[in-house]
Amino acid sequence: MSKLLEIKNLSVDFNVRDTKFRAVDTISLSLDKNETMALVGESGSGKSVTAMSILQLLPDLKASYGTDSSIFFDGIDILNASKKQLRSIRGNQISMIFQEPMTSLNPVFTCGDQVMEAIILHQKLNKKEAEQEAKSLMELVEIPDVNRRFNAYPHELSGGQRQRIMIAMALVNKPKLLIADEPTTALDVTIQAQILHLMLVSKKRNV
Repeated sequence: MSKLLEIKNLSVDFNVRDTKFRAVDTISLSLDKNETMALVGESGSGKSVTAMSILQLLPDLKASYGTDSSIFFDGIDILNASKKQLRSIRGNQISMIFQEPMTSLNPVFTCGDQVMEAIILHQKLNKKEAEQEAKSLMELVEIPDVNRRFNAYPHELSGGQRQRIMIAMALVNKPKLLIADEPTTALDVTIQAQILHLMLVSKKRNV
């Protein structure tokens, strides 16, 4: 049976002032459907770069991959995928929860609009249906007073609530792969436990 994700010999270099800096050095891993995996390492060891390579979010002009590097997701050759293929994968088949939601959420749009945008982009729902689905997801991730928070801007929410919004956005299309890049770093210990519990509940919901 083929793996959901298979990375072989992934090396990533960054071109900085005519010098190549190696951020990831020949990492290999594989992931089955419904499996959970953790990448553990100190700050700067390449965890985030590996995660962003899967979604091809690294800057094209700065980042380059080793000649033997390969990333296959559900049979798709990610490193050689077209822009159209990548657009259909990002936020749909693969979603990502970033480290700091305040820099990932758009400050000029309400939280509800940002959850709805991810729904409308990949699902054939009208605005009213998308709003209902967005509010349902916000309830799933235990956002209190959903109707009020739906119309709130990111700066009006606590760090834990913003992270819950990010999780809701990541789950809207029931992705096959959810990448969480240190999603509890900026949160206190109690909220960290709640967020990790939510992710486990969400995984079971999507199985």
